[in-house]
Amino acid sequence: MMLMTSCLISLTLTSLFLFMNHPLAMGLVLLIQTLILSMSVGLLTPTFWFSYILFLVFLGGMLVLFIYVSSLASNEMFSLSTKSFVLFGSLMMMTLFIMLVADPLYSNNLSSFIELDIFTQLPNMYSMFVLKMYNTLNYTLTMVMIIYLLLALVIVANIVIINEGPLRPLT
Repeated sequence: MMLMTSCLISLTLTSLFLFMNHPLAMGLVLLIQTLILSMSVGLLTPTFWFSYILFLVFLGGMLVLFIYVSSLASNEMFSLSTKSFVLFGSLMMMTLFIMLVADPLYSNNLSSFIELDIFTQLPNMYSMFVLKMYNTLNYTLTMVMIIYLLLALVIVANIVIINEGPLRPLT
């Protein structure tokens, strides 16, 4: 139920994202979707460490994007249009209706309870996927990727000098 709710809310936010015209509102929708994704991944795994790291990486990227957008579009006014508000309200109503109709606990037939057994086995399958992704054979590839990303971070930080950086000063 929780996973289906998060998927439907994410789908609603994705469709609302198409009608956004302010970059900060787009960033907020992207941050909310990242939070929903990390909570869904956390519910599927036995521990929340993978979803926590995923959320922190996305949040770091969003902070960099926020700095760029706030320096480029600082004078642009943020306004809500009635078209997007009506669209968001209708999408939320359809999402709630689909959740109530498609929920197996509200239906009376036995086949929906048989399908519910798939959702109880899903966390075990996902944890096996995470274990296969970080097993001994893939450990060297993962370490090479981590070292490569760390090296790229250090090189980019040295290229972009603080006095001659790509951002204009915020005055």
